[in-house]
Amino acid sequence: CITDPVIALFNQAAAEASYLLRVTSEPLVAIRALTTIEVEAKRVLAEMVVEARKADHTWAQIAEALGVSRQAAQARFRGEDADAVRTPTRSEPGG
Repeated sequence: CITDPVIALFNQAAAEASYLLRVTSEPLVAIRALTTIEVEAKRVLAEMVVEARKADHTWAQIAEALGVSRQAAQARFRGEDADAVRTPTRSEPGG
């Protein structure tokens, strides 16, 4: 799968951050670790949205998976080149 390296990087970052959370009592180290997980999760999520659009999933379907409105999903991820990979040639219901 094309996203395997992305998932591997996320898993590595999450594992390292999780380790730091277990061994530290320093709040700033914990914040840094949690921020690493958050940043990596957002990056992977954006890539998955691009993959979903490439697979012809509508914005309505993506929004449902995210638990947000179609408009909110589009506003959040439209800048992630999701529309660059697939430009509808006709009106797309729910898209």
